[in-house]
Amino acid sequence: MSAGPAPTSAKSEQSTKFEPPSWRTDRYISCTDTAKLVRAALKREFPGVRFSVRVCRYVGGGGSIDVCWVDGPEPETVRPVACAYEGARFDGMIDFGSHVTHYLTADGRAFLAEDHGTVGMHGTRRPHRAFKPTPDAERVRFGADYILCFRRPNLAEEKPVQASPVSDSGEAHDPCPF
Repeated sequence: MSAGPAPTSAKSEQSTKFEPPSWRTDRYISCTDTAKLVRAALKREFPGVRFSVRVCRYVGGGGSIDVCWVDGPEPETVRPVACAYEGARFDGMIDFGSHVTHYLTADGRAFLAEDHGTVGMHGTRRPHRAFKPTPDAERVRFGADYILCFRRPNLAEEKPVQASPVSDSGEAHDPCPF
């Protein structure tokens, strides 16, 4: 009497199922589309401020985003909002850059999903892995490696400069040479 094939459990089937590496299943968002997400996030967080968001592409591939604005909020306030969309991290201690993945929610907010860190390579960045912030969040890779934030003062509205102090040689000294 034959018993037939042995029953298999769902647990054993799951363990043999091939899962491709996460970089194959994450959706890639181009540098240009990342800039659009950054612009929307800045508009949402700082409604009265006008930002310039520009893409800079590298000759060897890849790119970054420059965010500029005149007056308004301090860079320390803007940087966390804009840099949430950075696709790479750099550890200057070991001169090593690596890519990270994010969760992107339906309303366009980005949350760090995974960063392998550099501690195992004698670096200073600790590994990070997070759960989905919302059920609708999608795992993505951003095309912009780095996002740089620059705040310029409004020179047209500055107070008139006092006369420059005179040096020992009799020439005027400019405290800001550039």
